[in-house]
Amino acid sequence: MRVVIAPDSFKGSVLAGRAAAALRRGWLDGRPGDEVLSLPLADGGEGTLDAIATASPSGCQMSTRVDGPAGPIDAPWLLLPDGTAVAELAVACGLPMWPRPDPLGAHTGALGQVLRAAAAHPDVRRLVIALGGSASTDGGVGALRALGAEFALVDIDPARVHGPDGLADDLVAACADYEASIRAAGGVDVQILGISTDGHIAFNEPGSSLASRTRIKTLTRQTRIDNARFFDGDVEAVPVHCLTQGIGPSWRRGISCSSPPAGPRPKPCTSSSKARSRRRGRRRSCRCIRT
Repeated sequence: MRVVIAPDSFKGSVLAGRAAAALRRGWLDGRPGDEVLSLPLADGGEGTLDAIATASPSGCQMSTRVDGPAGPIDAPWLLLPDGTAVAELAVACGLPMWPRPDPLGAHTGALGQVLRAAAAHPDVRRLVIALGGSASTDGGVGALRALGAEFALVDIDPARVHGPDGLADDLVAACADYEASIRAAGGVDVQILGISTDGHIAFNEPGSSLASRTRIKTLTRQTRIDNARFFDGDVEAVPVHCLTQGIGPSWRRGISCSSPPAGPRPKPCTSSSKARSRRRGRRRSCRCIRT
């Protein structure tokens, strides 16, 4: 019998090549007369370099010293006979390289350092980049910076950035004034809204109408849990009410949402307001303030 063993890697446990070798040994222990071929696979994540090296044994294994997530490492890359350099993000700064999840700090700088070294090699004619297995949240900015790109902050006039006035004595009137300012400006040009773990947009909790306007909103338990990091981890200290722009004003012009990664989430956008609360015995009174 002829048998082909072609596994992918087992995430965080064993690479495809070692898995294929172990499966082959196990098969031959039971059926030593069979012809067993090991063909490890990869989908662009961890193990991609090993899979390509197995398929192209004449390729040259290279390495470059880079600033890895936990300190300097020798990140491998592959130089094929036709001048193709293959770099793998997962072995430079992918998920297996981080000692612990860091969704707000993970970056692709190490990959950029590998690409820079490969591009400078005299025998390299083109680059192939395996981008799977990433744990980064920088959108490739770290890699581009390592290659020499420069990035600047968006230059927006602070006078053109608006949010509901959570310090107003009359919060209902403050919501109406904010809606009026949107109409007077001709609508919203740029809107960046967070999406929470319970699916809310800004502080429009699940079930909010698509026609909803700026208003006082009661926060769900999950939203208060998500925002406890702003109150020293004390969920009970998180306010139960807020001011938030409704979905209606954004829906007319289109919504641009930023979805946070797993783990800590960014602060709500300036179109929303948190609430400041103080304890009065067992009861809680809330006064909304602008973020």
